[in-house]
Amino acid sequence: MSEVKQFDERVPVPEDIESPVVSPEIEVGSELQREIGDEMSRVGFENLKKLCLMSEYDIAGEHYVGQKLSPKKIKELREIDKQFDDYLKSTSDVIAIEEQELARLQSKAYIHLGMTPDQFENTDIPLLQTIVTARDMRKRGWFRL
Repeated sequence: MSEVKQFDERVPVPEDIESPVVSPEIEVGSELQREIGDEMSRVGFENLKKLCLMSEYDIAGEHYVGQKLSPKKIKELREIDKQFDDYLKSTSDVIAIEEQELARLQSKAYIHLGMTPDQFENTDIPLLQTIVTARDMRKRGWFRL
């Protein structure tokens, strides 16, 4: 069994391993950046279109059914968004904002999907964010009868 190194210790790279290829930074405003942004937007939009039409979701091995959005739940969702918007105006602390984003997502996941705190702690956050966004779009009428 190998010895565990502390974070402050330098671990040498074996000589027979090639150095990793470092991708060049993408220049802000470049054509490549625009193309990547356009593709991400297109894929994101396609995902949202698909998810808006669904009412059941599998996330990280758990099955969820989208909850009916009553007027009470819609008001709760609006209040969550308002509180978050107010919070954004009051701080520039990136870590604190990220923590509030997660708290907002957890609250919305509970309203939209009935997700418990334990389920939230073990979920796939990027997928959940996309599903919650799609569920939010449904409250604006984006669904088929």
